[in-house]
Amino acid sequence: MRRELIPLYDAETIKQILSGYWERYQTLKPEVPAMPTLGGSVMVHLSAMSTGFYQELTARGQSEETATQLFYDIAWKIYVKMGRLSWWLAGWGNRSIDSHLLKTTKLFRAFPFNSPSYEWKDVQIANNVVGFDCVRCPVAEYFQSKGLSKFCTKT
Repeated sequence: MRRELIPLYDAETIKQILSGYWERYQTLKPEVPAMPTLGGSVMVHLSAMSTGFYQELTARGQSEETATQLFYDIAWKIYVKMGRLSWWLAGWGNRSIDSHLLKTTKLFRAFPFNSPSYEWKDVQIANNVVGFDCVRCPVAEYFQSKGLSKFCTKT
């Protein structure tokens, strides 16, 4: 997180931002809805943390666009690591890239994006294409409740 903030802020300001974001999360935490699964719970709490980070940056005069981009840059690194692990786990016994991708996406839908917190619908698109719709996303619901749907979809 610090790496993304270094071009914009000095070390002391970064320390204040991180402290402020954590305080904002602690304020938001009691309002985080309970989820029926550990994965859903983790993801909704991460949404509250993300909200705190976004609020802290915008309160310090950062534009919504820059705050969103900074968060995107941070979150993307986390998703890449999560994806690598799922890709590696799904690779056992797979000879086909299509089968590998299908297993990888099923792993993500097993954790942390698992039912009943999340609801998924498989979509048949074409041969050798993995398709599914997320018909219930507690993360999107949380951001919508905070007026941050645009932030959610852009990150």
